[in-house]
Amino acid sequence: MPFDTPYFDPTGLGFQPAKLTGLAWRAFTIVTICFDPQEREALFINADGYAVPLEPHPYELRRLLEGAIAREYGQVCGAGQFAMKPGRISALQSSGQLKRWVVYHLEQPAHYANEPAAWQAYVESDLAEERRAAEATAEAVAHLVRVPWKEAPEPCAAQVIEERRAELMAQYRSRKAENDAVNAWLRGDVPTAPLLQPLAN
Repeated sequence: MPFDTPYFDPTGLGFQPAKLTGLAWRAFTIVTICFDPQEREALFINADGYAVPLEPHPYELRRLLEGAIAREYGQVCGAGQFAMKPGRISALQSSGQLKRWVVYHLEQPAHYANEPAAWQAYVESDLAEERRAAEATAEAVAHLVRVPWKEAPEPCAAQVIEERRAELMAQYRSRKAENDAVNAWLRGDVPTAPLLQPLAN
């Protein structure tokens, strides 16, 4: 195999298992894997229930499957243009081959970035850290130049905080648009994959 990870992402969109720290986006997060251990065939499902086009490694995939928190037997799941077609599911069921399939449910984060409350909590945590850093920098500069502040460092810190808040909101709008575009493609609503870069975080 030309890769040694559990799967290969030919789209370059950045599909990955859930990150349990930080914030993940639903469209890019793999939460379920349907696997036929005899044929080494797998379907990868994101947090919104859409199948994503990944190529499984026949041996390294085990690393992900071993971490599953629940399993279901004799079935497959997933929706969208990359999901298993109903006709094939019926054929597998009729031939008795569907019972070979196992659905592995991976651990998910408590919240996703898509949730407004989760993003707001992330923003407030980030801004609190930004405020501490801005105030510490202002105090250090005042001490180095030995010029007493004519006003408290709060206005300067407040400006930094508002700039950071605007940056985070722009980031949210951009990533939400990416998330929605990917799900639209996975559903089959648009003919081609969105030209996106993998999410860095």
